Amino acid sequence: MYIERLSETIAAIATAKGSSIGIIRISGNDSLKIAQKIINTDKLLEPRKAYFVKISDNYDNIFDEAVVLFFKSPSSFTGEDVVEFHLHGSGANTEEILDKIISMGAKPAFNGEFSFRAVINGKMPLNKSMDLSALIAAEDTVSLEFARKQAFKNSFMEYLKSTKDAWEKFYVLFTAIVDFPDFMDDYVNRKELLDLIDTSISVVSKIEENNNSLRKFENFSIIIAGKPNVGKSSLFNKLLNRQRAIVNSQEGTTRDYITEIFYLGKNKIELTDTAGIRIASSEIEAEGISSAKKLLQNSDFIIYVIDGSKIPDEEDKNSLKNLDPQKTIIVVNKSDIATDFSRDFLSEFKIFNISAKTEDGLENLKKEIEIYVSSLMPDINTPVFNSKWQMQIAENFHSNLNELKEQINFENIEIISILLKETYDLLLKLIGESDDHSIYDKIFSSFCIGK
Repeated sequence: MYIERLSETIAAIATAKGSSIGIIRISGNDSLKIAQKIINTDKLLEPRKAYFVKISDNYDNIFDEAVVLFFKSPSSFTGEDVVEFHLHGSGANTEEILDKIISMGAKPAFNGEFSFRAVINGKMPLNKSMDLSALIAAEDTVSLEFARKQAFKNSFMEYLKSTKDAWEKFYVLFTAIVDFPDFMDDYVNRKELLDLIDTSISVVSKIEENNNSLRKFENFSIIIAGKPNVGKSSLFNKLLNRQRAIVNSQEGTTRDYITEIFYLGKNKIELTDTAGIRIASSEIEAEGISSAKKLLQNSDFIIYVIDGSKIPDEEDKNSLKNLDPQKTIIVVNKSDIATDFSRDFLSEFKIFNISAKTEDGLENLKKEIEIYVSSLMPDINTPVFNSKWQMQIAENFHSNLNELKEQINFENIEIISILLKETYDLLLKLIGESDDHSIYDKIFSSFCIGK
């Protein structure tokens, strides 16, 4: 798909809607010619020089006053002739001017097509493009920090690249001796190959573990649960610091779950307020309670709220039997009107006394949540994979390494040769040096348009 379009000139808006400045990027052999038509001039634009221009139609109706820049091949992001228009806003105005550019011969760019051309033209490695895409897409400070390290200092990729020659050597060696198994011990340093496999397994395993930790950290969820009218929705609103859930003295007000994102320090958290758990008084409430119970089973963390002004009953005690004390906090709400009761049945859990009404104890609860979430933070000094494609390739690479290690013990040279070929090919894909162009469609189609 992307390869077939290399001779075309492409164009797209490179800024998000709502921006005060909208940038249209044009790349390809006809970029300068199209730009000259747009600004009604025969004058050649000097590379890397900003020009203040008017964009108008044939009737002198001015669309915009803009800054235009020309980047001459190969000194551009894509390695091709590139023109950028810096316009007012990224809404209808920029869309209309893009339509004008398209009408003059440019093709609408596909997702990630500019980055694809940069890779094809040797302006940056494949993995660098994926790292930069992750940097652009980062929505929290932790993901941002990982993306920066990956984009500008990727020690994992440096290690993999350093093993390329060794993997190639063993692949070529086994290809040569596949018909002469008796010569294996004469030409193959078995210990060197096993050490290479073990080190590679160790490195990839650490990356995969850290990757799983980061994905969980990025999508950390907290469920607020408990019986009706214990203050779940009030606590939900206080943690969000805004009125989101309806608060009413009538039991069963929340009949479905409500989910919002909030931040504690560097931590992005998905917070969910659920229907009160009890024997339902209606079919609708029963569905809400069923949803709440399912969410509890899959949550990363639970805040179970108890009404501190009442003595807990068997329903509270039975609900707690199914909760994991390692990922559950008990919040005894309404501390401003609390009554005394035995807390022996809560001995396995951490307990926080709060008043959602007066906010007493709320900061201590927030600190506890922040400490828990921060304890799950992945190792910032260990890299991660920035795309599903990379993760899949890494899993296949890891699986091949394990199989290869096992087959070396069986000394089946033909199978070892096949596995070495597959492992070497997977390595090339991971380090962005594969000559299999079919992978580009899978990778760049996940990028944003204009990148």
